[in-house]
Amino acid sequence: MVRTEVLNRKDGSGQKLAKALAGAWYETMALMSAKGPATDKVLAGIAEGSQDSLASYKEQLSTTHMLYTPQAALQLATSPDTKQK
Repeated sequence: MVRTEVLNRKDGSGQKLAKALAGAWYETMALMSAKGPATDKVLAGIAEGSQDSLASYKEQLSTTHMLYTPQAALQLATSPDTKQK
């Protein structure tokens, strides 16, 4: 979370921060959704940070709809189905 007054700083630094945070988020999402041995390393690090095992974390991900790209998030946010629900 970022306070509104930080996002609305007149010098534009708040918007730069927001873009940096979103960029870091989607870089992490890209690493999590990639295929190959590096992905397990990333997921293992996330699991360890939440005091979980890699197997358990993967199980959680298998039942969670993730928005791995900004486009996927935009599609969900602008979907008529989402607006209806």
